[in-house]
Amino acid sequence: MSFGQLFRDCFDQARRAHRATLPRITGGMVGDDGLVLETSNIPEPEYLGDLVKLFGLATDAAPNNEKDCASGLEYGKVGVRTIESISMAMAFDIIDRSLDFSPDAWKFALRGELSMSPYGTWPDEKLFLQTVSKEVCQEQAMKFLNLMLIGHFGGGGAKLDADSFKRDLINANASNYSKFFIRIAALISCGIGISALSWSENVWTPVLVSIGELELLGLVSSAEMVSGEENVFHLATPLDSSTRVTYRHFVLTRRGRGLKARHRCVGLVPEF
Repeated sequence: MSFGQLFRDCFDQARRAHRATLPRITGGMVGDDGLVLETSNIPEPEYLGDLVKLFGLATDAAPNNEKDCASGLEYGKVGVRTIESISMAMAFDIIDRSLDFSPDAWKFALRGELSMSPYGTWPDEKLFLQTVSKEVCQEQAMKFLNLMLIGHFGGGGAKLDADSFKRDLINANASNYSKFFIRIAALISCGIGISALSWSENVWTPVLVSIGELELLGLVSSAEMVSGEENVFHLATPLDSSTRVTYRHFVLTRRGRGLKARHRCVGLVPEF
């Protein structure tokens, strides 16, 4: 069996044993049809921390399927917009706001997968001005983010170095790097490990989610972002409405098609 099949079977067994569990990534979030929550279409983790994040939540009364998710507590419509080609200055503005809103998620990434990644912490600023391969962009983006987080949380020389590289990136307007920064930031903000980076390119679209005065970095199933259709999403807690909410986990939902259609879990936002 593949890792995805084993992972799905794990949740299926937990459900049959009446253990309240909710996977971080549900079927609707990756474009699966039907009402089943568990999916085998998940990223294979490279680090233990990334595996733990996939298990999501142990709750007092986890839903059994997508239909039950739809009966959770809904908090109304939210604005969702894709992040098109943007300047490096705009990309860093989005990342800075994510750092302010989700500091714990970024700290976990720094202590976990980023610190153990093979890329290191020292990007090559000469590559900011060149047209380089996707692999080189990814490597340099990882190096910079690692250095940036060390400086952000620790200060000192690392912060001075990160600020210098940040100015180089903005001055070069290295837009070929911006999409990697945004995607990595969205994964970290939403509690998904960075080993999901390549996998996510085929299933998720990074988005900005407007909730009141907040604008959060989220992830939505690419199958839901259909050109020409109205992108109406809702913020919800995937629990039965009679259950007391005991955690800060929210999802993006969308109304299904047909008469009496229920909402489906189709995206992630950072924990509140």
